[in-house]
Amino acid sequence: LLVFAAFLLWQLIACRNRVTDHYDDYSHWVLEIKNMVIFGAIPNALEESTVYFRNYPPATALFAYYWNWLAGALNEGDMFRSINLMMVSMLLPLVSGVEWKHWKSILPLCAVCILLPLVFSSDCYNSLLVDSLLGCVAVYPVYFVYVSPEKKETLPVCCLSLFTLALIKVSGVGIALIV
Repeated sequence: LLVFAAFLLWQLIACRNRVTDHYDDYSHWVLEIKNMVIFGAIPNALEESTVYFRNYPPATALFAYYWNWLAGALNEGDMFRSINLMMVSMLLPLVSGVEWKHWKSILPLCAVCILLPLVFSSDCYNSLLVDSLLGCVAVYPVYFVYVSPEKKETLPVCCLSLFTLALIKVSGVGIALIV
């Protein structure tokens, strides 16, 4: 929880007054969230929607929409915060087993949590592209299977993770099958 709070604080500061500067963010991701705010519905099936790519699943857009809804206004910084927190929260179970008496091991594990998404894309914290998020969500069920003390918890958590993969991007279906 402390690591999550520290990352959230970093995101609140780092994404303040952020605006998108990536073509794909303009052409789809921000546009989809903006349409959700304007129409109050998932824009893929709406006739009056201005979204070009209607076959993209809405998982990240819904998460970013609710961040903006809670903030009370459309804010691109909140869009960045939402996807970055979703990415890192899939990796935070790495630090869950650390006890206070071994607090020095938190630092390298936190570094792994923050640096691992950069393996998938060096621009992962600066754009709304979901490719790094796909990698992080794919890693989560694999890690959970190996560390879960209760095997009866494993199947529901893995199924929900794989279902989320399929709702992030169409290619997430294939990744879910591989996982």
